[in-house]
Amino acid sequence: MEETLKQILNTLKQVDHRLGGLELGQNKLEQGQKSIEKGQKNLEQGIIRLEQRQESLEQHQTRLEHRQEQLEKGQETMQKNIVNSLGEFTDRIIDHVDAKTAVLNKQVYAVETEIQRLSRGIDY
Repeated sequence: MEETLKQILNTLKQVDHRLGGLELGQNKLEQGQKSIEKGQKNLEQGIIRLEQRQESLEQHQTRLEHRQEQLEKGQETMQKNIVNSLGEFTDRIIDHVDAKTAVLNKQVYAVETEIQRLSRGIDY
């Protein structure tokens, strides 16, 4: 009987030893799971930050596109103004040249008339 009790005690010690190993393994698994959960939370926070940055970039892009449209409209208006201004300046130059030409023609006519009058006076 004593031998049987010793065997039972020995078996209980082995079971106790195995249970201790199982508890240690269980604890390591729980720590690993907590570590994974912490890593998952970090990933989720990182994803949220990335989404916020992406949204910010999209807003900046929208503003840039709007500013580009404004610049293009301004450039178009400026080009039209330049064309109109060049047309006005050309008209002014033509008017000025025409006025000077008219004055010059009157002076040439006056000189020609005087030359003709003088040449008639010499012939007689």
